[in-house]
Amino acid sequence: MGRIVSREYNFFSGQEIKLEMSPIS
Repeated sequence: MGRIVSREYNFFSGQEIKLEMSPIS
């Protein structure tokens, strides 16, 4: 969903994403 900067997104993605700019499509 574009670039999401949130720790809650880690739960939905199931991965450890702690980047301020993460190009997740």
